[in-house]
Amino acid sequence: MSAPHKKLVSGANAFVVWRRVSLIPLNSTDKRTIGNPMGYTIGDAAKATGKTKSTISKAIKNGRISALRKETGEYDIDPAELHRVYPPVSSEQDNASLTGEREETEKIIRIKELEGQLETVRKESSMLRDQLHDLKQDRDHWRQQATALLTDQRPRFWSRLFRFKA
Repeated sequence: MSAPHKKLVSGANAFVVWRRVSLIPLNSTDKRTIGNPMGYTIGDAAKATGKTKSTISKAIKNGRISALRKETGEYDIDPAELHRVYPPVSSEQDNASLTGEREETEKIIRIKELEGQLETVRKESSMLRDQLHDLKQDRDHWRQQATALLTDQRPRFWSRLFRFKA
């Protein structure tokens, strides 16, 4: 006995039809399709595939993805059925996006640190310019005093004695 490619679940004597194989009776303890804890909600399916919730919802309504509707109104989407249509987002892409965000945050932090260091360097530069200006003034003053002492401008002994200038 073969049947179309879809899942049918109803009542205590439920049957699973999968890929045109014989019908296999399910007992009530079989958890492969009834209340599958590994099924996706629409939001989880969107995250797992990198698609939007509306894309997943439209695919269910158009019949591209088969899903069970729970009593609460949520859809229960089998992961194999979902990834048959939409491939899963690879962990490398997740890691790459997280790494990219982390690197961006680190760059922003580094820029703030460098801006703080630049401001400190500017303040120190201004202080050093002021000190240099003061030192140059002191140097010029001391140079004038040294020049005055070397060119002895005091009156000579005989000039003072006879009150004339030689």
